[in-house]
This record gives sequence, C-alpha cells and structure tokens, in this order.
Amino acid sequence: MIRRSRWFIVIGMVSLGALPRAHAASFPDVPKSHFAHDAILYLADRNIFAGYVDPKGGPSGRTFKPDKNVNRAEALKIIASNFIPKSETITLRSTDFTDVPDNAWYLPSITWALPKRIIDGPPSMTAFFPMRSVTKAEFLKMLFSAYGIDPKAFNDIALPLSSDVTDVKEWYYPWMRYAIATTTTIAPESGTLAPARELTRADVALLLYRFMLYRDGRRTQELLTETRKDVERVITSLAKGDVRGAEYASARAILIARGALLTEPEQPVVKVAVKIAEGYRALTRAYRASLNGDLEVVRKLSADAVTLAGQARTISGEAKALADQLEKYSTSFADQTRKK
Repeated sequence: MIRRSRWFIVIGMVSLGALPRAHAASFPDVPKSHFAHDAILYLADRNIFAGYVDPKGGPSGRTFKPDKNVNRAEALKIIASNFIPKSETITLRSTDFTDVPDNAWYLPSITWALPKRIIDGPPSMTAFFPMRSVTKAEFLKMLFSAYGIDPKAFNDIALPLSSDVTDVKEWYYPWMRYAIATTTTIAPESGTLAPARELTRADVALLLYRFMLYRDGRRTQELLTETRKDVERVITSLAKGDVRGAEYASARAILIARGALLTEPEQPVVKVAVKIAEGYRALTRAYRASLNGDLEVVRKLSADAVTLAGQARTISGEAKALADQLEKYSTSFADQTRKK
C-alpha cells in the first residue's frame, strides 16, 4: 500500500545568479500581492508591455488593467515586440485575411509572423480573428513558434498531462507539453491545464515572463520545485487509489525534470530529479498493471523503480532519503503481488 508521506528533494539552492530587477515604476492596479506582479514589471521594464494612460494611474499616470482580456491581434503584437526593431518599417498595407482591414495597426505583426509560420495564413486559414480573445493554447503556439521551438521537443513523452489535456494528437498538445517542461505553465492543485481558457493581460505576462526566464537559464529552482510537487501528487493519488491522477502527475514530473536537464545537464541535483521522476512513473505504471491483473508486469516495473532509486543514490548521497522512500514503496508493492 502506498501511504502519503512528506518527502523532500535535497537540493539546496541551485546558484542561478541574481534575478532581473523589477521596473522602478509601478501600476496602482498591480499590487505586490498580485500573482503576476513581478512578471508585469519585468516586461514593462523591457517595453514589451505598456500601461494605459489613466488619471487614476498614480505617479506614473498609467494603469495596467491586468484582468482585461487579450485578443489575438494584441497577443501577436506582444510577442512580435521582442523581434521587430522599433526602427524597422514594414510597408505592407494589406493581407489576404478576410477579416484584417487595410492599414490595421497590427499588420506589421502579421506581416512578420506569416512567413515564419507563427500563425496559419491563406489558403489553409482565410481569417485571423484578430478581435477574438486569445486562448492559452493559441498563445503558447504563437510564443514558442516565434522562438523557433521544435514542436517535436520531448517527443519521446506522449502521455496525457491532465484531465483536460488527454489527447496527444490534439494540435495544441506539443505546445502544452513544452510549456509544462519549461514551467511556462504550471499545473494548479486541481491538476487542470485549461488550454481553452481565454487569457488576461496578467496571464499573458506571466506565461511570457516564465518562458523568458527559462531561456535565460533562470528557472532551474522552480523546475525542481514543480517536479517535487508533482511527485508528491503521485504519492497522494496512489494512496487514494486515484491511478489516473497519478499518471497525469507522473507524466508532468518527468517532463519538468527533463526540462531542467536541458538547462543544467551537469547538475547532480537535476540528474537526481530525473531519476526520481522516472522511478515514480514506473511505480505508477506498476499500479495500473496491478489493476489489470498483470502481476508479472507489476514486478518488472517495481524492479525498474528500485533500480532508478539506486541510480539516484549513486549520483548524489544527498538523494538517499528520497531514493530510499521510492525503493521502499516499490519493494513493498512488488511484495504484495507475490502474496497473491
């Protein structure tokens, strides 16, 4: 029986250097307690996001309107602002999109995005829907495509990630997978990833901020923390007999640990996180096999988990407590099957 228990990745603090300093100015409608406070000020400092002129805007004369929905045209312009130099002039005045008027303020962004296939254009798509609120999945596709991310990244992991991201053949699955691996998006306690959710300005700021920090190698600690959280969810789910929840969490844990490995391939603590995540994935698969009555597979997968625990210990002695716990669960589970 898997029992819920506290566990810790003995990571210390990975040295990442100082995080970027926040913008000196602030927005009165974005208090320090706001979930996207740091992201908004970081992006404002880089002129990626601007506020709105507002008499109630305090010393800066501006408010941010964090709860305002972002439409597709605005989302594309926000992403393009990191690529189109302010001095560059794009002279195209129309497109073949049926719903984009001539001289539209967002035409430069569309002109930049179409040849890079950041957005789909004619003949496959004849409309851009510029005023429609951008969804999370749409924004992630545009964002990652702009930075040249290969949708086949982490292609060896094609697993359901949450109760609302289960079909690996959905067009947005590769982008959600990459977002998880980089902690651009993070599963809340509910475990849902909400690909169809319409994004606010605060939502967009947070996603973009996390991704930019990941690219700069400044998300390793968060990656390790989120790996730990999802492994804890595996343990909790298995203790409740919720194998599906454990499968979702174990898939995310492997992705996040692999995302950390890409940025810090020589860090022992990152290598340990990968082994532990893979171990709990094996244990979750063993649990599923037990429900199907395949006891031989249960014993094999439990043995795989024990091996991975041993590899984690070999990498770092500081992983002993964590590896011991994984080994204990796996051995106990295998022993139970032998009694049947």
